[in-house]
Amino acid sequence: MSTERRRIEEVFQIIEELIKENQSGIKAGAVADVLRARNAPSGMWQLRADFSELASEGRIQCDDVTGAWTLADASLKNVG
Repeated sequence: MSTERRRIEEVFQIIEELIKENQSGIKAGAVADVLRARNAPSGMWQLRADFSELASEGRIQCDDVTGAWTLADASLKNVG
């Protein structure tokens, strides 16, 4: 697995964890906070690129009104 893919998967895992805690959705800043706490900070430009990649894969989606990200319907089946 490439470094880029590993980073994107880590971001997705964090998104899943945060959404389990807050069902209404999350923002990229919340993911940045978790990465910073894990001593693995990432720039917002990078997180936005990772979010875009996950959205293009159909794993997450953004609410146009609130700007909050949620798991896409297909990804919800994998969250337990």
